[in-house]
Amino acid sequence: MGWIGDTVDSVKSIQIRQLLTQAVSLGSDDTEKGLLQLGIAVLLRICGVLRHLLLIPGMIVTSALIIWKALMCITGSESPVVVVLSGSMEPGFKRGDILFLHMSKDPIRTGEIVVFNVDGREIPIVHRVIKVHERQDTGEVDVLTKGDNNYGDDRLLYAQGQLWLQRHHIMGRAVGFLPYVGWVTIIMTEKPIIKVWFLLYSYWRIGIACYNFKGLMAETKFKICNVVVSARCLAHFAIHFVRWTKERVFT
Repeated sequence: MGWIGDTVDSVKSIQIRQLLTQAVSLGSDDTEKGLLQLGIAVLLRICGVLRHLLLIPGMIVTSALIIWKALMCITGSESPVVVVLSGSMEPGFKRGDILFLHMSKDPIRTGEIVVFNVDGREIPIVHRVIKVHERQDTGEVDVLTKGDNNYGDDRLLYAQGQLWLQRHHIMGRAVGFLPYVGWVTIIMTEKPIIKVWFLLYSYWRIGIACYNFKGLMAETKFKICNVVVSARCLAHFAIHFVRWTKERVFT
């Protein structure tokens, strides 16, 4: 496949070199036309490369967003997947584990593991519900949480003056986990240079994949053309053979 791509590029380079040679060898008026054709050819080639380099990553990002929105609708959670960033839930969940969340209309019970947001904090927290308090006036349920590996409850983590979590603070219940996979996210967050290198490498690999796919399509098109030509030749041979047979029989 690499040979096919190199061949295609070499053909394009030959065409550009031919246009340049023609532009130099012609007269003044024709030289301007030749240089214009050369500029158009170079511009079209650059646009073709940029199209492949920008279209495929855009499709990947769009597909990821669609999948994420679909998961949000299915799970009922604004963040269906979260990464454990601390050891406050050890030994159950360790740093780097990925949690899968689900949020239903069922009331939250003591002992459930929930992921919640705190006013003034950007990063969600995953802890266990240790107390449930039902309001007599509204019937709404407030909860108090605590990390399994912490000594005290989470009231020191809540906003100033807040003693309980309301339902709108809860992002979802933990219904499953995948160990250690979230370390990729942690490393890229704590080491930005690794994130940059990872993005550059991914972009480079996408470019190679686009290049190879383009060569594969060209090779497939070439094979299809050969098959069509062979089929047409075979059909012509069959027609002539039938005509020759009829002439021999009737004569």
